[in-house]
Amino acid sequence: MNRLRLAWDRAGDWLVASDPGRLRLQMAVGTVLTLAVTLGVLYLLTKATGQPLTVALLGVVIAMLSAGAVNDPDPHVQRLTTLLIPLPAAETVRPPMAQWPGTCQACWCRCVASTRP
Repeated sequence: MNRLRLAWDRAGDWLVASDPGRLRLQMAVGTVLTLAVTLGVLYLLTKATGQPLTVALLGVVIAMLSAGAVNDPDPHVQRLTTLLIPLPAAETVRPPMAQWPGTCQACWCRCVASTRP
């Protein structure tokens, strides 16, 4: 029993020594929560719009990259920025043709191709 207690204490000491201020743990928990909420919202949006699940997963990848980029010094601003992350990710669900109603896919492709240098 003492060996188990000693191993538990050593593991606790190792965890505290590797992240003394628990900053990495807070960042990881924030990222996981952001990804979970984003996946939930995008899953509902993909079901409502008839998009495949891979579109929602692409949005989650975008949110994951965004969550790692939040480096605001003020915790209030960090929360605000993190709450705004799902908005660009939700934009991936919207079909590209919604920007130009009344146009056909072929016309849209020709228009995009003709604007490239």
